[in-house]
Amino acid sequence: MCPDEHIDPFLPKIVTALVTTAARIKQKARHAKYFQENKSLSKHNYLNELKQLSLSKSSTTSALPEHESSSRRQTRRDSYVNEPL
Repeated sequence: MCPDEHIDPFLPKIVTALVTTAARIKQKARHAKYFQENKSLSKHNYLNELKQLSLSKSSTTSALPEHESSSRRQTRRDSYVNEPL
């Protein structure tokens, strides 16, 4: 008998649920620790701070400003459309 025959078909779903729950608990613990260290911050201010951090990270990863990247995409799209077949 192969040991694989005894694996429950729901095991991957169970593992995924456990990992997801663990990640949520870890995130809540991180938030709680942050609030303990910075009691003057409200939850609203903290969430805004997180939003700003994520926006600043995403803007630093983009080499081109938004208007330049969209115009470059449009130029690329036009060149595909205008190519002879």
